[in-house]
Amino acid sequence: MKLGALPRAARRAGRSAARRVRTEVDVRRSRDARSDLALFHVFEPAPAGGGHQFLRALVRELADRGLDVEQNRISGHTPACLFNSFNFDFARLRRFARADCRLVHRVDGPIGAYRGFDDGTDARIQAVNAELADATVLQSRYSLEKHAELGIELRQPVVITNAADPTIFHPPE
Repeated sequence: MKLGALPRAARRAGRSAARRVRTEVDVRRSRDARSDLALFHVFEPAPAGGGHQFLRALVRELADRGLDVEQNRISGHTPACLFNSFNFDFARLRRFARADCRLVHRVDGPIGAYRGFDDGTDARIQAVNAELADATVLQSRYSLEKHAELGIELRQPVVITNAADPTIFHPPE
């Protein structure tokens, strides 16, 4: 039987099962390893939105400073993890999360305020923040205040504004 001949629900269930198996294999392989920071984010091909660009610049800067950043896994001895908004595999992060690894949630938005409609994304962000985050980083005071105005509570919120990438933004010679 050809894969395309399977019902959509069966294909989706197969992909889901394969993703869970890959996660379990990765968890076991990573337990004796260590990175300086774990990052949970699914990058889209460039050019992509501001969050993608910010995280690309952050990973590049951390690498330039000699830090090791692993992506979409938390090794057994990695001390901290940054997870981005809603652009990652929630189930995978839940499986890798450890009590001795500080989990920091980078939150944009609120998404509904930026997009002009609420598709449930902000509620998902709030739920994963409440479940997993030790702290929350927002990129602007506006974002922090708008979340509060909408009644969206975030764990230990702190505003850290984005810095300009000096390879792109620099003063004229």
